[in-house]
Amino acid sequence: MGLDGFALNIGDPTQDYVRTTLNYMFDYTRDNHPDFFLYISMDTWAAGNANKWPVDYYQILADFKGHDAYYKGPNGFSFISTFADGGLNASQWLEWKDSWANELYFVPDFDGTLGYYQQDPGWWSYWEDVVDGVFSWECSWPTIGNTNTGDMYNDTLIVNGTTTHDKSYMIGKYLYQVAFTKLIVA
Repeated sequence: MGLDGFALNIGDPTQDYVRTTLNYMFDYTRDNHPDFFLYISMDTWAAGNANKWPVDYYQILADFKGHDAYYKGPNGFSFISTFADGGLNASQWLEWKDSWANELYFVPDFDGTLGYYQQDPGWWSYWEDVVDGVFSWECSWPTIGNTNTGDMYNDTLIVNGTTTHDKSYMIGKYLYQVAFTKLIVA
């Protein structure tokens, strides 16, 4: 199918099955499909409690980001994304990145933040140091009254912003209920 990997969207990394499933998926991928990669997408929307979730994800990321099957970004560091901003501000996200010595490639979906869809210069001024790219799910979901799930209007606006700021853009797609992504490197 031409896929390079899967995003593993994790809402609650403290559930017992999460570690077991990740161990199996990463080891199976490494041992059977060495040209296919996985990465963790922190579903901060599903995680719910912004004061709790960064701690919950820390050990999972620490344990898996160095795995041979873990996808590396263009800077050679482990690729990490999110679904939502988790209610954190830019300085809190920078503190989180600093806890990893900035040795990651961070491409979050911060679509709930003010100015995101308009790619407002103020949005970039506020978030540019946090993000290595932007992740958007918009063409994956139909808008109310629009049955065309392939509508790229919102994505086009965001791509223009990432291009202007020399950042990556990643878009989510669904195929038989399995999420996969295509990374467009600036």
